[in-house]
Amino acid sequence: MSIAACFTFPSLCDNISMRLGNLDPKSLQLTSLSQFFNECFYRSIKMTEEIWRDVEDWIGLYQVSNLGRVRSLDGVQFHEEGGLMRKKGQLIKGYKQKTGYSTCIFNRLGRKKTVLIHRLVAKAFPEICGEWFDGCVVDHIDTIRDNNNAENLRVCTHHENNMNPITRKKYSEMQKGKKKNYPAWNKGKKLPLFSGENSGRSRPVLQYTKNGEFIKRWENTSIAADTNGWARTSITNCLSGYLRYAHGYIFKYESEVSNVN
Repeated sequence: MSIAACFTFPSLCDNISMRLGNLDPKSLQLTSLSQFFNECFYRSIKMTEEIWRDVEDWIGLYQVSNLGRVRSLDGVQFHEEGGLMRKKGQLIKGYKQKTGYSTCIFNRLGRKKTVLIHRLVAKAFPEICGEWFDGCVVDHIDTIRDNNNAENLRVCTHHENNMNPITRKKYSEMQKGKKKNYPAWNKGKKLPLFSGENSGRSRPVLQYTKNGEFIKRWENTSIAADTNGWARTSITNCLSGYLRYAHGYIFKYESEVSNVN
């Protein structure tokens, strides 16, 4: 079969081109379709080649690979009954936490430490996962927490992690059909629904201490939150009855207080 035959399957060629670095059958000067797929297979093997790098703070003791595997190196360690013994390097078996993340145990001079494998991979391969920075988190792109391949990890902020489209879709599906669980002290209270002109952004709110002493009037929840560096959702949850306090205070809509008075 001629190599030209593969052009009759554009979706197939596009898929192969995307996964194997824009592999163009014309540029390879191959004479058959079988040779073309052999070349694809060879390149895919090269792309999944395992690369090992030293683990930060554990250089000379442990290494992590771009495929998410961890191994120990040849060395000397303390014996449980005392003394030193030589130990041959080997692959380390990871353990899956209840949260779904994979961990392993490192040992240095008898002191053991549990580490998260996905964080080791992200630190070791910044050119793939992104540069490490203070306060960052590591996001599993496919949301499978034990898939620690470097291609599946990205260093990001908490907000970017929460905005993962797969995570948001899963959460949305989980919430379908669920009813709001109100706290016991708020049972039976009717929670008003506000929208448009009656939204929390445009309704004045009053701030009180836990003892009920008036503190201040705010034009809306956004101004109160931005001025004090608070989360607006906490204030709105307090106004709606989901929370009794927000940031140590009680908040009420001015209109509701006026109606009561």
